[in-house]
Amino acid sequence: MIGEQTLSFSNTKKVNTTTTGTQLPSEQESLALLLDKLPGKLKKWSSPDWGQQKLSQSRLHGPLTFYRYEGTWEGQKMSLEVWPIRNAEGTGTENLIEISFKTADASVASQLRTELMDTLVSNDWLLPIDGLKTQLILERY
Repeated sequence: MIGEQTLSFSNTKKVNTTTTGTQLPSEQESLALLLDKLPGKLKKWSSPDWGQQKLSQSRLHGPLTFYRYEGTWEGQKMSLEVWPIRNAEGTGTENLIEISFKTADASVASQLRTELMDTLVSNDWLLPIDGLKTQLILERY
């Protein structure tokens, strides 16, 4: 069974850019936009300007496309994302599916996760592999 769980958070910032349509900003412009809107806690995580120093050493990955579907499970809001990720050989893609429950109550999320996992296993819909989406993206792109 799956042994790892990921707690994720987001910090949405709006920025203006000169790019249009589906074009992405250059790597240099992306980094400048990111650093300009860097959250204070990340900026000084373990020392002054820690976040800025770490992000300045990073590189752009992507773009990646995914499909999000919103719905409910047992009356609780959830989203299902389908991520076509480059396969390990680089010859095609494989779909990574991520399901997230929209609740602030960890015990509710845990119970829903157990029920969903039981349903997936009983219908033979689950490929029980440990892995992290972000790690997979960083390795394959």
